[in-house]
Amino acid sequence: MTDHRYYFYIEEGQQRGPVAIDQLPGLITPQTLVWREGMAEWMIADRIPEIHALLSPAGSVTADAPQQPTYPAPPAIPAAPRSFYQPTKPNNYLVWSILLTVLCGSVPGMIGIALGITCNQRYAEGDYKGAELASSMAKNCLIVSVVFALILIGMLVMMLTSFGSALYSLTEVLENS
Repeated sequence: MTDHRYYFYIEEGQQRGPVAIDQLPGLITPQTLVWREGMAEWMIADRIPEIHALLSPAGSVTADAPQQPTYPAPPAIPAAPRSFYQPTKPNNYLVWSILLTVLCGSVPGMIGIALGITCNQRYAEGDYKGAELASSMAKNCLIVSVVFALILIGMLVMMLTSFGSALYSLTEVLENS
């Protein structure tokens, strides 16, 4: 009687099959992990009676080995090895953002602080693209803060000069009268 079930086997960490039982002797060894429909888990080929009979040399007498229930699933094939290359940490502009926020009280500086912290977190998590993006955004907030600071300083200088020249003119008018 021919067994019409198909078997799968593990070769070099890869699942192969399905193959008919009569094709297995040239493909597997007694220690190969094998599975077919109806089996709970993968088992060593030599532990499956119908495969053991095919793999045994003709005429040899072997004692029946005690049957073990089943073997666990084959280990998962490891993912591609992680790269050892770790890009350098991008500048988080945190110190400059803090200084501008303290000295000028600018909202973009506060946003730059948050982005600087985010940059550090993303880099620590291995999200290098996210860290670069947060760094770029923190840099833009820093530039906006500097521009605001320069505009405010310019306006203050203009107000002081205007006030100073108006005060000087008023002093002259009062002295001449």
